[in-house]
Amino acid sequence: MLMLVSLGCVKEKLQKRVKTQKVWLLAGQSNMIGHGADSSKLPEALKKVQTNVKIFTEVTGKWVNLGVGHGAGENGFGPELVFGREMAAALPEVEVLLIKSRFGLGNLYENWASPNTGRGPAGQWYKAYMDLVKKAMASKPNIEIAGMIWMQGEGDSYDDINEAESYDKNLILFIKSLRSDLNTPDMEFVIGQINEAKQWVYGEIVRRKQVKVAETTPCVTWFATNDLPLSGDGMHFSTKGYIELGKRFAQKAILLESGKKH
Repeated sequence: MLMLVSLGCVKEKLQKRVKTQKVWLLAGQSNMIGHGADSSKLPEALKKVQTNVKIFTEVTGKWVNLGVGHGAGENGFGPELVFGREMAAALPEVEVLLIKSRFGLGNLYENWASPNTGRGPAGQWYKAYMDLVKKAMASKPNIEIAGMIWMQGEGDSYDDINEAESYDKNLILFIKSLRSDLNTPDMEFVIGQINEAKQWVYGEIVRRKQVKVAETTPCVTWFATNDLPLSGDGMHFSTKGYIELGKRFAQKAILLESGKKH
């Protein structure tokens, strides 16, 4: 009888040690993918593999440890590198998982368009990302979608004022569609506001629309990126810029987790 009681206690303790699996979705354009980053300029600590955070991309096709190599090119990286570390440090009771698309060049108006815009079927990247999320989650049946970080909008500010002016409407529909398709009505959503690169002709319109969506949509927040250092092309963040970008995404995601929007 004593042995049975002891075994029962051990089982109960083991069950308590099982961490909740939470996944954050990462998608957008080139500044989410990681164009402009140079892993050789990373601090040594960030070059090491993060074994307590797993990431899934269309390139790996499986869950692997977080590290360099999930950006633009085999040695590239994006905001995921620091975002995952920051989330794991802030939420030690959670198993942090990331699903990132290494595709996404294009705009929200067409390429990332959700199926509820009234302009036809979903865009190629929306469909591809939904397939990626479903594939990643199939191997982890107990996974919980916590939120999404979104670095996109440059394509809608480039050369078509109609795309820029309709960005808020399209982003609201995008968030609504994602929450519905993934059965997560309260999914957190963090917007990284696009930078002020001169190439974004209608950038000010899109930046304003991004703030509007964040301030009028439940469980959505945003942050500015105009002060982050850029790479030589003047459009994409530099290595230091991506480090800070990942930190800011994490800070906002953690605030949403704690129930504080700002």
